[in-house]
Amino acid sequence: MKRNIFKIILCTMIISTVTSINVSATEEFKEINIEPQPRFSNITVFDNEFYITSSGKAMLTSAIDARDADEVKIIIWLQKYSSGNWDTIKSWSTRKEGTFTGLSESWYVLSGYQYRMVSFGYVYRGGSLLESTTYISQPVIY
Repeated sequence: MKRNIFKIILCTMIISTVTSINVSATEEFKEINIEPQPRFSNITVFDNEFYITSSGKAMLTSAIDARDADEVKIIIWLQKYSSGNWDTIKSWSTRKEGTFTGLSESWYVLSGYQYRMVSFGYVYRGGSLLESTTYISQPVIY
């Protein structure tokens, strides 16, 4: 009898611990604005990185990899927040035959503003767009 009560108490403790961990993790994700990512048919990787060095050099990198495609394209915008709007101050693009392309660029920015990177990835087959995706970085203050 004591053994059964001990098992029930132990199970209850485990379940309440797992539940509180799950709720805590969900709240953390809400706090940092992690959005569910779409599942793609053709895009296998869309990787992006954005940061600004201490000397004001904005570093922007984007890469896309796809399957069942014959052409891929990336567009990157560097944007500055000013007067309540995100203004594109510089843009780059590349379009390549095959299933992979990457783009890495840099641009010096002025201090005292927020900046972000917006990138677009496109996958084509036979000249027709199969899939596209967009990435928007967190703002960086420089």
